Amino acid sequence: MSIEPPGEPRLGKKAGTAQRAVPVPSEVRVYFIGVSAREACPAAARSSGSSPPSPEHIAVVFDARGPTFRHEMYPEYKAQRPPMPDELREQVEPIHGIVRAMGLPLLCVEGVEADDVIGTLARQANEQGMRCVISTGDKDLAQLVDEHVTLVNTMSNTVLDPEGVKAKFGVGPEQIIDYLALV
Repeated sequence: MSIEPPGEPRLGKKAGTAQRAVPVPSEVRVYFIGVSAREACPAAARSSGSSPPSPEHIAVVFDARGPTFRHEMYPEYKAQRPPMPDELREQVEPIHGIVRAMGLPLLCVEGVEADDVIGTLARQANEQGMRCVISTGDKDLAQLVDEHVTLVNTMSNTVLDPEGVKAKFGVGPEQIIDYLALV
């Protein structure tokens, strides 16, 4: 019997594969659209005191393999970023399999980043007046936050609404692009 360190979930192991989850770099992101904040974040559930509604729509989005349209526009795009660790690469397909087995839509759109897909889905939901919760730790997506779009970071149990974005970054969601360009 072994005891796992906190924050390092054990994954099922087949011969020759990594046994622990490694931190997910920005090349692989998982997002849930249409999930209530209380479902995606236990801290939100505790603060609301009520049971969460079921999501009407949900999707899991990963970056597709290969270059994106940004690489065509600027060949040096993300050239300084280190490659995905092998331990993580080994986990991607099994995670895809789990998502599919759960019956959830898995989106990997060739030629665009997951951020672009998420932004499109969030905008479409927003245009229809739907609430949208995005589960991510990616600060770039704070630009999407408004009265209908909320970010939930399940690793830190934090929820970012417009006031939360301003508290965290010192600027509102509409200024995040400029803020990130400067820092």
